[in-house]
Amino acid sequence: MIRQIIPPGSLLVVIIFLSFTLGGEGIGWVSNLNALMLVLGGAFCYALMTYPREKLFLTARLVIKSFSPPDNIKDMIQTIGHLARLYQGGWGIRNLERKVKELSPGLLRMGVESIAYQYERDKIKQVLEKEASCLRGQYESAGKVLSDLSQMLISMGLIGTLIYFVRFFHAAQDIHELLGFSAGAFLSTFYGILFGKLGLNPLLGKVKDFMAEEDFRMELVQEGVLAISDLEHPRVIRFRLENHSMARAATNQPPREPEVVLLSKEVVLDRRIEPVLHR
Repeated sequence: MIRQIIPPGSLLVVIIFLSFTLGGEGIGWVSNLNALMLVLGGAFCYALMTYPREKLFLTARLVIKSFSPPDNIKDMIQTIGHLARLYQGGWGIRNLERKVKELSPGLLRMGVESIAYQYERDKIKQVLEKEASCLRGQYESAGKVLSDLSQMLISMGLIGTLIYFVRFFHAAQDIHELLGFSAGAFLSTFYGILFGKLGLNPLLGKVKDFMAEEDFRMELVQEGVLAISDLEHPRVIRFRLENHSMARAATNQPPREPEVVLLSKEVVLDRRIEPVLHR
């Protein structure tokens, strides 16, 4: 913890010291650089002192991922329907084991692996909920980091303004110097609000939208995997998931629930054994 705090803390002290010595009256390039150094450098040091590097890297990856094209929900639903069809056919467990290798890492693959390992339904549900909870925790943590950095940028801007006024009361001689120092003082406040409100707030909104989309996707995956485990008919599974997806897109109409068709264990066993007996 001390190793995490001392280097960025020392850098922050250096930045504040330079802010007391660099820059001058007006809004020249030196004053602009001084304000940017204090606002951006101070917020950067705060982030390094407060959060582990792994969390900062995770936040950066989630921000980048939020701008990438989302996975097609229709393709995911078709994949779930195909998995259900494989599981109800002959040698269902072996089919799932082969199909798992083709799935990308994620909640769906974990759920299908749990079915292939013949976990009980409650155990599968517990595994999926725990993994989904971990992912939601990561998204919420990234949102908290962005929110804190936004507030810190504004705070560093205000600190820069105070530093300029302290310098004025120490060195200024007349009202004309006061006007010059005031112009430079409000530069740091301007940059703090610019980067804090107009910079990070839109990113935070983008991440929240991405979190909501991923949360809905995880709900569909959990429902689909549990339906596969319950041996529901593939068409029923696809119909229900597609209905949920369309209802969410419309946001006005509640989803229509189809009549669920469950196959008994005996029927599924007969379907799996029959192809083998006719060979």
